Amino acid sequence: KKNLVILGEAGIGKSTLLKYIFLFENENMEFLYLKASALQRTAEELTDYEQAVLCLLRGEKETRTHKTILLDGMDESYTDAMMEDLIQALGRSRSQLSIWFGWRTEHYYQKETERLSRWIDNVLALPPWDIDTAEEYVRIYAKKTDQQMLQKKFHAQVQGNDTLLGFIASPFQLTLLVYLLEDGTLLPDAFTQSLVAADLTIYKLYEAFFRCWLKK
Repeated sequence: KKNLVILGEAGIGKSTLLKYIFLFENENMEFLYLKASALQRTAEELTDYEQAVLCLLRGEKETRTHKTILLDGMDESYTDAMMEDLIQALGRSRSQLSIWFGWRTEHYYQKETERLSRWIDNVLALPPWDIDTAEEYVRIYAKKTDQQMLQKKFHAQVQGNDTLLGFIASPFQLTLLVYLLEDGTLLPDAFTQSLVAADLTIYKLYEAFFRCWLKK
């Protein structure tokens, strides 16, 4: 029954964590997932579920059991007016409602105020992945997709390539990279050359992913 901020860089897994809690650790429906952008949409644009969660958040409806709202994407939808509404929501009885925020680290510390901090009980920062975590992820991915050579291919490409080593810190970027390595025959020549030359940028990674995905 505490208010929590989950921090991390883009792609580190904040949304994945909140959605996992909502979908798989929620037998009694204590957790309610909501995108922060819902606070800015009109009633006509909201689903019935979103409207129900917003009613709880704004104190327009009571609940008999404690609920925790998993409010994701704060940095993508932030406005001062929205934050004012949320501070008021945080100040209501926590015997009935808690809020767990998904928030990009830099943006949170830019917008943090004394009034907000007063109602936040804890801050959890998701750390970047290291090479051991990345290789374990690739091992599990390879096993589930029956791609026995994928782990060796990944290790060979990443070894000594500082650019690719930079991508492993983000689970999202790592997943795109592994997806591309899964079937190298679909990779654009420019991407393959970038792997060898170690000058791949994040934008080239995104472009290569979309090209490969469309071909598939």
